[in-house]
Amino acid sequence: MDIFTAALRGYPHERVPVWFMRQAGRYSESYRKVREIKDIKEICMDPETSVDVTAAPVKELGVDAAILFFDILLPAEGMGFDVDFEEGRGPVIGNPYLSENQKREISAFQRDMMPYPVEKTVKLFRERMPGIPLIGFSGGPITMLSYLLRGISDRDLLNTRKFILKDSHSADDILSELTETVIEILKLQIKSGCHAVQVFDSWAGFLPPSMLDWYCSRYITRISSEIGGTVPSIYFSTQSSSSAAILDKSGFDFLSFDWRCSLADIASSLRPETGMQGNLDPVIAAYDCEKAVSESERIVSSMKHRNRYIFNLGHGVLPDTPPENLKRIVESVHEMVIE
Repeated sequence: MDIFTAALRGYPHERVPVWFMRQAGRYSESYRKVREIKDIKEICMDPETSVDVTAAPVKELGVDAAILFFDILLPAEGMGFDVDFEEGRGPVIGNPYLSENQKREISAFQRDMMPYPVEKTVKLFRERMPGIPLIGFSGGPITMLSYLLRGISDRDLLNTRKFILKDSHSADDILSELTETVIEILKLQIKSGCHAVQVFDSWAGFLPPSMLDWYCSRYITRISSEIGGTVPSIYFSTQSSSSAAILDKSGFDFLSFDWRCSLADIASSLRPETGMQGNLDPVIAAYDCEKAVSESERIVSSMKHRNRYIFNLGHGVLPDTPPENLKRIVESVHEMVIE
């Protein structure tokens, strides 16, 4: 059994597994070459290209798992939203939920409205790289909502929190539909052959504890209960370390934390069976290779008593990160033998 799968399931393994969020991205020359001729949506529509992009970090960096090339907002197309990507702005929604303070009707997710052959891409990857674990993923409902409300990023959730407080009924309606969409996407990826799934709920940490508890108990727990027992699941959010105990009740197998905390300190507040992932600062990884290696070794050493642990960054790889930095991080973590 590979070390990534062994760590996910709590089986014995000799080395700590490594992968990086956003490991298929603009830091990579091979990815930049693909993006010169195809945009994100075009890549996702082409299984051959998607597999090439998904597999490249395994070959170039030596990471222990691949993550499906996709985007957290593309499933919203199956709900009737127009999703596009603008250089320098990221994802934009052409027909947001709120437009001039007018709410529009929300449609339930329909697979045939989302023109991306996810199933073919997953199966093709499994055929070409049978020994490499593949991670499927989706966005978290609150993070998806933060984009869909007004069509652009709402990273501190200011507009999202205001919307929930002012119109809780409508908020529940759209969050419930997004939750079902997340479930459908994850089930699709799992059925197609993904070995694990991660929910990227990057901005959920901006919710106050009481609202985060409401959100997790109503929506995140539903996701975990629907996919539980199929493949291992990972939940990621930034700025959530102070609410780790709330997240630990969500039912996910692993919790992934950002760089703003000590994993060892959080570990004592989690159930022993909860796996942990993280959490090197992406800025250190990008700008100081020597420091990145020493910090990686420190983090791994602090987690030596946690059998279910996976090394990662505390958020996605920054675009100007030298690939050799990431490769050296992987090598240094792999050189550390689990006691």
